[in-house]
Amino acid sequence: ASLMENTELTVRQKEYNNKLKSSAVNLLGIIENILDYSKIDAKKLNIENIEFNMNDVLYNLSNVVTLQAMDKDIEFLLNIQPDLPEKYKGDPLRLGQALINIVSNAIKFTLEGQVVVGIKVKKDLGKNILEFKVTDSGIGMSQEEIEKILTPFTQADSSFTRKYGGTGLGLTITHQLVGLMGGELSIKSVVGEGSVFSFDLPLEIVGNKKEKKVLPSGLENKKILLVDDNPTALRILEELTASFGLEFKSTTSPKEAIKMLSKKEFKPDVIITDYSMPDMDGLAFIKELKKKKLLTKRESVLMVSAFG
Repeated sequence: ASLMENTELTVRQKEYNNKLKSSAVNLLGIIENILDYSKIDAKKLNIENIEFNMNDVLYNLSNVVTLQAMDKDIEFLLNIQPDLPEKYKGDPLRLGQALINIVSNAIKFTLEGQVVVGIKVKKDLGKNILEFKVTDSGIGMSQEEIEKILTPFTQADSSFTRKYGGTGLGLTITHQLVGLMGGELSIKSVVGEGSVFSFDLPLEIVGNKKEKKVLPSGLENKKILLVDDNPTALRILEELTASFGLEFKSTTSPKEAIKMLSKKEFKPDVIITDYSMPDMDGLAFIKELKKKKLLTKRESVLMVSAFG
């Protein structure tokens, strides 16, 4: 199916090929889950302890789940501690698998809103513990349903299988993988409001305990304007900007930003704006700034794309 994608196909053939590829990927996922579950059950699944870069794990996670989130028109966000060290010792493959399982599950059961992956270092009796947290604005679960989903081949509700698909193995395997890596999967949820999946892992930090971010010389002492309608995404941008010691103003409304610039309260050197906003998208916002002559050649504009 992947090879056929690169050939000349009619619109109908492309549609059929996409369905074929999607079905193949789903089937492959089921086979991998069953094989992993069999290995865990037979106590034959080994956890590695090798040096890895956390950015590689997160890059792979983004590649796998971003399209799934885009198809459902929900936001997938990474909220990573700004000075989080990059290199660790552990099992990057199994950590990545656990995160992909949790995030894919969160996206599957989120109809609108967002799925946020948070990572930060916690201190626990002198050890470095990494906290991983996946928060969604999905359909949520009762305590009884939470207990069910950790049972192999079981989903929270029998109707879920028909509506959303899946084997009921993903979270069971994740629960076991997290346990094998020295952590424990915790689930908190409210029906109709969403869920929080979290786990702590004792990962040995390699090299610098804290990653020093180096600001390019061209950005020193620059003022930044941040515009994003999603409060969570805006907070992430604020934390990143603040971590570099830069002066900034932020707003969830492009119209508010236009007012701010019209009053000349704040003269930014860089404008970072989201593309996908309900009242006025990023392109319309920039066009309005140009029309009102609020954008000169000295500002740089960065658009946070809606297109992966």
